[in-house]
Amino acid sequence: MAILGTFEAQVIVNGVPAAEYDDDEEPVTNDPTLITKYVEAVSDALFAFKVKISPTYKFTNEDGLAVYAYIDGHSEGGRISRRQDLKTATAALVVDGHLQTENGRFKNCMFKFADLETRDLEKGDDTSMFREKYSELGTLRVEIWRARITGEAEPTRYEAKKNEVVPEKALKGRPLDVVTSYAPVDVPMENTVLVKLMDSKHLAKFIFKYRTRRALQSLMIIERSPTPLPLEERPVEELTREEMAELLRRQREQFRVKQEYAGLKRERAGTITDPRPLKSSKGENGETIYHLDSGSDDEEEEKAKPEVEVLDDDEDGGTTDPEIEIVDL
Repeated sequence: MAILGTFEAQVIVNGVPAAEYDDDEEPVTNDPTLITKYVEAVSDALFAFKVKISPTYKFTNEDGLAVYAYIDGHSEGGRISRRQDLKTATAALVVDGHLQTENGRFKNCMFKFADLETRDLEKGDDTSMFREKYSELGTLRVEIWRARITGEAEPTRYEAKKNEVVPEKALKGRPLDVVTSYAPVDVPMENTVLVKLMDSKHLAKFIFKYRTRRALQSLMIIERSPTPLPLEERPVEELTREEMAELLRRQREQFRVKQEYAGLKRERAGTITDPRPLKSSKGENGETIYHLDSGSDDEEEEKAKPEVEVLDDDEDGGTTDPEIEIVDL
């Protein structure tokens, strides 16, 4: 819970106080009325602001203390604690939505988180307006003011902020994957009042930067969850019944794969292939000729020998020397 003097504030998510973390990136300030925290958001979860005011707060001429809520920079109205409520006990105010009337019925537009949708920059986007429009995206804010009650009021028709697909460039590197939204519900009629703020500055301002757990881990604000040990490496006595069944299934699958692989190796071992290399020779133009039906080396050598013809003396009239071989090419 964030504390400023006699004031405390926190964000409630699904009925439970959200985990809070210090914002180390926020510039150091000497403003005693300002505090900034990170809170963990959960998509599709309802959330609310809870503010406590200590009875030790010293009233002067104010009628009460007004608590105003802002989500993503959008004003959502608030609640007021009258001074008579703080005489003896701590006052606790909860702002969980924006009250409004619609078709004669009283509604509370309850706050909730929703998934953020982003898009690429489009031709019609005015980037000069991004800072004004999106600078407070991902931020919840609570302010406490001194106020005077000026009369009773009727809730007016309220125009809630519209969810839209946000240009990725507008985030400027912020790890945002959720935004704020609403869940309207019918509620009984409540008394509402008009108030006038008495000062030019708040008594306290609480800023909560909401991020999912994954985003907080990417910012190194919280540690990443350690990678769990594989089932095969964990002690058997620590495994649950479901984990034991999963481990047995994996072992059976591994055994089946090994059996199939062993059978495949046996099939490959029975395959006969010709280990002899292809024979080759040079053609007339120097090209390499491969012989697919090559026989033994001896046969190849015999085929490679040129034909030799020895002529008798009688065939050429006795003029040929018997020691000379005539080669017919």
